[in-house]
Amino acid sequence: MEGLQAPTGTPGSSSRPPLSWRARISFVLVLLLVLAVLAATPIVIRSLRYSMAAIAHTPVYDLVTGRMREHAQVMAGENLMYLNLSISDIEESTRTATIIVAGNRDCSATCRPLHLTVFSMDLDGSLLPGLPPSAVIHVPDGENAISQTVTLPVSGNPQRYPFDAYTLIIGLSAMETMPDGKIIVPSREEVLGSNALTVNSTLTRLSMHPPVPVPMVEHAPASQVHKFFAMQRIVFHRPAYIQIICTLLVVLISASGFFALGTQTLRQLSIGIGGLILGIWGVRSIVIQGDLPDLTLVDTILAIIILLLLLGLAVRVALAIHRGESWTIAEAQER
Repeated sequence: MEGLQAPTGTPGSSSRPPLSWRARISFVLVLLLVLAVLAATPIVIRSLRYSMAAIAHTPVYDLVTGRMREHAQVMAGENLMYLNLSISDIEESTRTATIIVAGNRDCSATCRPLHLTVFSMDLDGSLLPGLPPSAVIHVPDGENAISQTVTLPVSGNPQRYPFDAYTLIIGLSAMETMPDGKIIVPSREEVLGSNALTVNSTLTRLSMHPPVPVPMVEHAPASQVHKFFAMQRIVFHRPAYIQIICTLLVVLISASGFFALGTQTLRQLSIGIGGLILGIWGVRSIVIQGDLPDLTLVDTILAIIILLLLLGLAVRVALAIHRGESWTIAEAQER
């Protein structure tokens, strides 16, 4: 019939009202979070696999050139010494590095007692007029095994966790004891010609960059006895998977908290606000590793999120009181 018009919608068809601008913004934000998680997943898996492989096979670097050395690489000649500095731990609370010194000396001829001094050229301490912190490694004469543990300071800011980094600038000097008891300083060529000095890291929660040679002119010693024959800058940082997981967890727990603040009723929030805050703060025990001092970046962000949630709850309560709305269970039962 001509006078009849087709209905605008058929029974069973879904005619949705247009989304508001708030719903559109929320949809875009949620979509961006999902895409960020999907994009970060391959990076996390790749970084985790690399960290696991590095634990099983730690690369060894030459302390003079900074280049990677093969574990089975040997030297030829007389009066040889193999010495490796293995960085086994970095204590963030005290900013110190524990180094296990191990090696051996092969004396085909007469070997004079050698004293190696390992300096920690701290970025701030190196500007002081005196010598920086150091540890002495005593290498006696004859064929002997060398085993010693030393502790040296490192520079870094643990409050930036998980984006904190630690720098260890190692300076090496040597002295020899003559048969008459006189101490001499061997030349750089004499030390490097018969000694193999290496460094590696056995840390699990920190990754080590390859050493970078430092011009020794920039850190001239304040003593005529100690003359550096090698200096390397070694930087340690958190693996990429730790940084990404920490960031995503903090962002997702923040989004869920603000979503609950905007969608739940005041009665629901008044009952579950304590559990919501505990859930947000519980993320800290998951993302923070090690004994970190003071407040970290993660602690500060989580504290700000909790403060904003409590402030938002207070604003909603004030608005409900101003409008005369029922926001507690008791008021709802009375009405």
